[in-house]
Amino acid sequence: MDSGKQQAALIQRSDRRSAQYGIEKDQVVSRRILAPEAIAEVNRRNGDLIRVAGPLMAELYDFLSGTGYILVLTDREGCILSIMGDEEPMTAARELDMVVGAYMDERSIGTNAMGTAISEDAPAQISATEHFITAYHRWTCSAAPIHDDDGVIIGTLNLTGASSSVHPHTLGIVVAAVRSVELQLWNEKV
Repeated sequence: MDSGKQQAALIQRSDRRSAQYGIEKDQVVSRRILAPEAIAEVNRRNGDLIRVAGPLMAELYDFLSGTGYILVLTDREGCILSIMGDEEPMTAARELDMVVGAYMDERSIGTNAMGTAISEDAPAQISATEHFITAYHRWTCSAAPIHDDDGVIIGTLNLTGASSSVHPHTLGIVVAAVRSVELQLWNEKV
């Protein structure tokens, strides 16, 4: 199957799941956003992931600064652990409550790269109208799942920017960054 057909099939599967979860096309914010006191517990549970991914995200942002992108780290359930990037997309993300503690899984916000990468256990690039909810049609998002040394998903890393900036290389950057995070986590266990 060619990559266009694979992408179409991925979007169809995700859209079916989103509809089954009752996600509304006009929904604007995630159905699930943690209260501030609950965020500390999620951060504690994901301390190693945050510790290893944080410096890599900062280094990656040094290269992306000024390009209109944000980087997002989630846990295995799609809860945003960290978000950084240029001010304009950061402001737009905050307006949609895409903040630390917001869940980006398909059950909470429909088809999007982070949630779909978790559901499919595979890298995903979702752009413009491929997002289930209309509010996200402005974005292009590229995410890849992060696995522990047993192959279990422990999170995702995502790059989000304006839908007009979609490029296949963005997903490759994310996949390479995720591989670096995974290798560092795995090497620490040896």
